[in-house]
Amino acid sequence: MKRALSLTAFVLAVLCTGEVVACTTAVISARASRTGRPLLWKQRDAPSKSNHLVHLRGDRYAFTGLVDGDDFRMESVWCGANERGFAIVNNVSYNLRPDSLENKPYEGMVMKQALGSCATVDDFERLLRERPYPNGLETNYGVIDAEGGAAYFEVWDYGYTRYDADEAPEGYLFRTNFSLSGRLGEGRGYTRYTTVEELMAASAARKFTPSWLIDSLGRSFRNTVLGTDLLQESLPASGLVTDVDYIPRYTTTASIVIEGVTAGGDCNSTVLWCALGYTPCCYAVPVWVAAGDRIPAMLTASPGAKAPANETSLEFKRHIFPIRRDGGNIYLDMRLLRECILPQVRRAEACEIEAGVKLDRELRSGGFDPRAVDAFNEAASRRFRIYRQNIANLLQP
Repeated sequence: MKRALSLTAFVLAVLCTGEVVACTTAVISARASRTGRPLLWKQRDAPSKSNHLVHLRGDRYAFTGLVDGDDFRMESVWCGANERGFAIVNNVSYNLRPDSLENKPYEGMVMKQALGSCATVDDFERLLRERPYPNGLETNYGVIDAEGGAAYFEVWDYGYTRYDADEAPEGYLFRTNFSLSGRLGEGRGYTRYTTVEELMAASAARKFTPSWLIDSLGRSFRNTVLGTDLLQESLPASGLVTDVDYIPRYTTTASIVIEGVTAGGDCNSTVLWCALGYTPCCYAVPVWVAAGDRIPAMLTASPGAKAPANETSLEFKRHIFPIRRDGGNIYLDMRLLRECILPQVRRAEACEIEAGVKLDRELRSGGFDPRAVDAFNEAASRRFRIYRQNIANLLQP
């Protein structure tokens, strides 16, 4: 009885504090992508509410990646892509680590190292083999490259297991917070896993796009255990619902799709489609790795500052989580989200993706043009200011 009460207390603490890291990711090979380019998706959940994009130079390669706003030394990168077409994401696993070893937060440090030094999936595998043991890792790394590589590495203190996406029946793989090679039945994120499994299976025949991943997965309020979808269900008079065990979570800080290049293609084509902040309250903007530090102004910030897109998302998020007292972060105003915020987000995202796809096509056919990217970024900033004001007007009492 005492054990059962302790477990209940732990679960309630997790729901109320949102401290469990709960990212969701997918690795999609070129044959499962509508454009014939491999895709990586990461829905990031983190204790830090502020993150943004930066462009850095590693030991061998320059790269664009996601860093925490309070990581002044930028020691860890939480997903990204480099100038050679190599890209990486991760999510923490909770069923790999031996109980006798302490898990250390090295996942982001390894991703930064990999982005600065790896050109291929095989390079990354060599990096893992050469790390001293125990390596302090308990994570699922998803990686793609410009040679057609696309794989997961489930990494633990003394080794790893590799899964190649192209060998999967439909050409794609996905993970939540457990590893298929780990201890059976342990770990976390099983409900999210089955939700992703069902949604991707239903859409695999049409093949996947960045916009589908961010919107249909990143903003899904479907729960396969309950058989419900909060975006479709009738709502109570208050509009409030219990927000537990969905892909977007109170702790969600970004949803990013990295669109790689066709095998042997020009690495300048690598694009990060970045929705910065709580995914239902923000929209995706394209960032070309070849553009270097030409990152749209709303997606980046100086150390210690908040990126405008992240800050705006947090402001809107406060409206849809209106209860401030203890435990209030599990009560979401779904009516406000469905009727006010989400239509604006999707409208802005559709415009941004249409403009981004058009420019990406021009850059791939006519050669990379930094001036065209500068013009796009300026226009994107204007559109973002209009979007922010439109929603702010709707939220006025």
